[in-house]
Amino acid sequence: MWTCVARGSVAALLAALAVVAPARAVSPTALPPTALVDATAVASCDEARERQQAGELDGAQETYTAIAVKGGDAERACAVAGLKSVAAQREQAAAVVTAGEDLVKAGDLDKAGNVFRSALAMDQSNPGATAGLAQVHTAQDRPGASSNWERFSAYWVVPLVQMLLFSAVGFAVLYALAGLSTRLFVPVDTISWPRGRARPGASPSRGMTPVMVTAEA
Repeated sequence: MWTCVARGSVAALLAALAVVAPARAVSPTALPPTALVDATAVASCDEARERQQAGELDGAQETYTAIAVKGGDAERACAVAGLKSVAAQREQAAAVVTAGEDLVKAGDLDKAGNVFRSALAMDQSNPGATAGLAQVHTAQDRPGASSNWERFSAYWVVPLVQMLLFSAVGFAVLYALAGLSTRLFVPVDTISWPRGRARPGASPSRGMTPVMVTAEA
């Protein structure tokens, strides 16, 4: 009989502990304030890392910046490391875009498209990757657009013609300014002296024979 009573008491005690213990574990008031702040910061850093891995560098940068402003020392350390990582990933994506542009110039459009897609996977907001991929799609959709002549024309002939055109316009502007400055600063009655004749009042230069002018009767 006493054995049954003891077993019943133990069972009741275990049931009470099973009800109270989870309540203490789940209740936020049981945790210190610093633990709550650290848990929030970790969650925010994890969210920023997920955005960064997905190529959402702008969103990851905003999250890291918010953590750096509002968090404590540990949070700032996490945010600073995250911001450095985002900046490095942007630079890596820019380098990949440059490699894709070189492939476009070489005419390897398929490989260039894959490279631009890789850059977009690292940085969805990279304008060079978006423009390069659009250029690849346009070139692939047009028949013969990847010919050597069109590439040479796009990267050499057109820039050279533009440079010559700008040079001609600049020369014309300088010529017009020279004519205008001549009219402004040179008097109208100025005498143009021929070569070899000395001006009045000027000493004859070396190797020049003085000319005597006589008055006619």
